[in-house]
Amino acid sequence: MVKIFFGIIEVAALLTCIVFGYKWANDPAGNYEPWLFLTGLIFIALEIFRRYGEAIFSKDGKISALIPWIRHWLNRPIIVRHQRHNWWHMGRTGDQKPSMQVVSYWYITNQTNHPLMMLNAYIVRPRIYGHVMTKDVNSQYHGSYPVPPHSTTDLNADFWINPPIRKVGKDLKLDIVFVDQYGQKRKIRNVEFLSDKKKKSAPKNLEVEAIYALENDIEKKVAAVLKDEINRYKKFGRRSGELGSVYAIYSGRKIKSIMPMHLTPNIISDIFLGIWPPAQEIQRA
Repeated sequence: MVKIFFGIIEVAALLTCIVFGYKWANDPAGNYEPWLFLTGLIFIALEIFRRYGEAIFSKDGKISALIPWIRHWLNRPIIVRHQRHNWWHMGRTGDQKPSMQVVSYWYITNQTNHPLMMLNAYIVRPRIYGHVMTKDVNSQYHGSYPVPPHSTTDLNADFWINPPIRKVGKDLKLDIVFVDQYGQKRKIRNVEFLSDKKKKSAPKNLEVEAIYALENDIEKKVAAVLKDEINRYKKFGRRSGELGSVYAIYSGRKIKSIMPMHLTPNIISDIFLGIWPPAQEIQRA
């Protein structure tokens, strides 16, 4: 695709060069020399790149062999942001002094033909060295695992900053550098870390419908059960889960859910009226 793109530009430069050359031949006094020179230079440069670009500018090309730092730069690991958020927490050291724990999550890709190991990571300012872990591509374990050639895995970095440089609740931005086994460095600037104690907006209180205002008896029973469940959530600090206020016992066996998918609306109504399951009763948890 890239070669086709450069080929189109090369043809356009050649045609433009021919047009300016024709105009210059017909009008020698015209100012066509700069444009003719520019289009000719573009055509020659693209022609050289198209013919010898892969042999000269590739990772194993002559320029990379002559200038080692270019080869190192081209072979750097690719590190991109993870879907998990980076965060920091105000903890304490062994002597009970406050210390900031800074944790970052990344994806790392090894684009070389040999295994890659991340040996170290540090924060640029203040200079703080941390602990690096990579995920084993064949398991769920994290540790000092190499990244196989042309593979992608998780990368975690953990730092402790003492004394703290931020107040609790304030976000943090740092520059981080990762170092592999060849001494190659990958610097990532302005990495944002969210404070785990950041103030959150208070949830809105929803209006609860008064049970006595309901006319239908079944709706009253359902509303009473759900309102009791809300009170249980508040009491025990729950945020999610199943309806634990109601369950059914059928033939001596506890039914985890009294709302199976095959029930009809009539049977659902019978549940709250207390006449289903047959000869059984709905009990409070």
